[in-house]
Amino acid sequence: MERNSPKVDKIVFFVRHGQTEANIADTIQGLDDPLTAHGEMQAERIAERAQNIEFETLIASDAVRAQQTARAIARVTSKAIESSELFREIRRPSAFFGTPRLTNEFQEFDQEWWKHRSEDWHHSDEESALDFLERGQRALEYLANRPERSLLVVTHGYFLRALAARVLSASEDDIEPMLRILKNLIGDNTGITIFLRKENTWRLLTWNDHAHLG
Repeated sequence: MERNSPKVDKIVFFVRHGQTEANIADTIQGLDDPLTAHGEMQAERIAERAQNIEFETLIASDAVRAQQTARAIARVTSKAIESSELFREIRRPSAFFGTPRLTNEFQEFDQEWWKHRSEDWHHSDEESALDFLERGQRALEYLANRPERSLLVVTHGYFLRALAARVLSASEDDIEPMLRILKNLIGDNTGITIFLRKENTWRLLTWNDHAHLG
């Protein structure tokens, strides 16, 4: 960090959960997908690394895969897990669970979903684009208002990409730059992404550090 820089008010270490079968197949998943054996190994690796990270509080999405990853971290750091729905993955229509992302049907839905992002449009039982974007903002506000200076949050790939895109976008009123960033970010399972908050502004310090995976 640069010399004489403004004081950092908060640092948040985001960790994407370990690998699942749906990650391998690139299919849509709900809340109940568990880690694969490889994902459990990844969780152990990030847990080892977490022993060298100074953080006060461990928060995790309530999805099974995030909870499993967080439990590995909790075992070695003796931190209690605070579960929060705020950090869940984006919820897609349950009719698409198990469906490959690259199918025409899902791609058509996704385009329509973003197209109607300001109208609270729904295909069926999914989270609307408007709700998803608002949840990301609420998650950042929630973290900003927490009393701790340092936190570790176990979350999900698309949601984390959306948070990073929001932080990197020049304007919250113009969503197009945010969407371009979101679509071009890539994240690995158990990759570490670090956000700093200073001068009342979130900043992206590190994206997808997965050195612990070799």
